[in-house]
Order: sequence, then C-alpha cells, then structure tokens
Amino acid sequence: MDVTRMIRDFSDRFNLYMDYEGQKKADKLMNIIMIIAGLIAFPVGYFKQQLSLSVYTLLIGCALTALITIPPWWCYRKHPLKWQKVLPAEELGKATQLKSSGS
Repeated sequence: MDVTRMIRDFSDRFNLYMDYEGQKKADKLMNIIMIIAGLIAFPVGYFKQQLSLSVYTLLIGCALTALITIPPWWCYRKHPLKWQKVLPAEELGKATQLKSSGS
C-alpha cells in the first residue's frame, strides 16, 4: 500500500486540522505557558542554586506546551472554513478574461 494513501486514509478518519482562530488561540496559549514556565524556572534554579533545576522546569513547561497546543483538540476547531462552490469551466474562463482585461 502506498504511504501517501495510508496518510490520506488516516487523515480522513480523524480531523487533523486546526482552523485559523484555533491557530491564533494556540499561539497565545503557547506564549502564556512558556512565559509562566520561564517565570517559575528562573526562581527555582536561583534559590536552589542549580541550573539543572531551571532547565528541567523549563523543559517540563515546553512539554506541557507541546501537549496542549500541537494536537488539533476540539477547542481549536470551533470555526471551520466555509468553502466556495466550484465554478464551471465556462464561468471560470469568463472570470479570468474579465480580470485580465481590467488590469
């Protein structure tokens, strides 16, 4: 079986997309979580006097951020795109002629 066909079949079974509003929400959430992780990691490492604790705390924040923002959870798919209908070839040809003659 072809690999691309397997991927297409897998993506047809599951909704593997995130709409534009979901991407915006995930980006904001990623920034917030990473800032909070940094604000927690620095004092932990400073007061314990171990850089490794800061790094581990920040890595936990990165893993948590990836778990929350990378998969297309249902909260990132609330605003699906509305696709336009396909134009017949005749209308498409007229539209491109009008566009090119107008320029």
